[in-house]
Amino acid sequence: MWSTGDTSFAITNLVGDRTYDVTITDANGCTHMDSIRILRPTRLKDTITVSNILCNGVNTDTLSVSASGSYQSGGYTYTWSPNVGSGALITGVPAVLIISL
Repeated sequence: MWSTGDTSFAITNLVGDRTYDVTITDANGCTHMDSIRILRPTRLKDTITVSNILCNGVNTDTLSVSASGSYQSGGYTYTWSPNVGSGALITGVPAVLIISL
């Protein structure tokens, strides 16, 4: 029996920052109680760094982004607009483009 009133093996639609209790009862009437706290993911954040700006119109600039937060277990996916590359680091970006960011 879950603290939500559900009696199934697994429960869904859980809310973050809340503790759920479960009481397990066997055929002999013996019980065991346990709890689990569902954490809310941290907010997804990014930091963009611009470097190697030499001259307007020269494609020598570098953009890098670092992301943090959420329950991300693998790498992040990056989509740049306008489409000047993909990934966390792009190079050869025109200075005009960086000024418009």
